[in-house]
Parts: sequence; structure tokens; C-alpha cells
Amino acid sequence: MTRLVPLRIPAGWTVVTNAFAEDARDEDLLQLRAGALHLDLSWSGDRYRLELSDEETTHVSVENPSADYVRDAIDLILGELSRDAEPASLQRLLAV
Repeated sequence: MTRLVPLRIPAGWTVVTNAFAEDARDEDLLQLRAGALHLDLSWSGDRYRLELSDEETTHVSVENPSADYVRDAIDLILGELSRDAEPASLQRLLAV
């Protein structure tokens, strides 16, 4: 049985899709929504692709092959947003 990667999702976010498991290789793994913000995770060949966007702008775009890195990036993004960080300021926190 496949176990989902544990995530800390703050209040105010809606889970649209969650198939984020370390061995999952589906194209669409995770979709979260909060107001105009969308956090989307997909598998792209040999790596995960994580994006935070609204209707007009992509604020964060990260690609990495590690499920642990992606889990930590999601926790960081959601944690910072719950503390009223500006979405545009988050990309620099995820520099690798």
C-alpha cells in the first residue's frame, strides 16, 4: 500500500488533489488552493515540479528529484504564507 508523504497544511487551504507519495510518478500529484493562490506539484520525467501561482503570476517554480526536498519546500511555502509573507518573496527562500 502506498503511503502519502505527510504534509502540514494550514487552515484556509483546500486540498483538491493529493497523490503525493514518494513512489508516485503521476503527472498531477498535489493541488492546494487558498483564495487566488494555487500550489501545484507534478512529476515531470525525472523530477518533481512545484509551483505557487495566482491567476496572473507564477510566484515560485522549483524542480527537484527529491521528495524530501519538495515536502520541506511545501512546508516552508505554506508556513511563510500563513505568517502573511508575500508570495513573490518565497522563490529566494528556496534557492538551491
